[in-house]
Amino acid sequence: MNLELVLGCLAAYIVIKYNNKIGKYRWILFGIANLGYVFLGMLVAWTNIGFDRITTFAVLAAMLILAATSIDLKDSPKIPDLLIFLGDASYSIFLTHGPLISASTKIVEKANLGKYFDGVFAPALVALFTVVLGCIFYSLIEKPLTVFLRQNIVEKMFHPKAEGRI
Repeated sequence: MNLELVLGCLAAYIVIKYNNKIGKYRWILFGIANLGYVFLGMLVAWTNIGFDRITTFAVLAAMLILAATSIDLKDSPKIPDLLIFLGDASYSIFLTHGPLISASTKIVEKANLGKYFDGVFAPALVALFTVVLGCIFYSLIEKPLTVFLRQNIVEKMFHPKAEGRI
């Protein structure tokens, strides 16, 4: 993970230093990275080949970061509200995905649902379940907690009320 962090820092440096040059090739970077993810995903799913995270997925992730950060938002199409919501909820999804995947996998096994779903549909169903519950966690816990903390702690720390002295 440390090397992935270094790759992210390197990507940030490249974007800051060479943004104008990268912007011309951002769609090529997007295409290569996305096709690479699809290709590697299929290889991982259908073969026993093991991949090193850094030399495969992390490099593709760095390419996606380079491409995404070089987009001029004035020229971009409007981002759908669902994608904005998923982006907002991404931290909650990240925090809850491990336990939710574990729990939902155990539920699928206990209910013997695996025999009804093939090797692609069951994981997709578990992933969907995990994302939906992560979004619910965001809506019911993270967002209200963030608003509460902002109003009661952060704003009071940085915007203290004026005292009534003359």
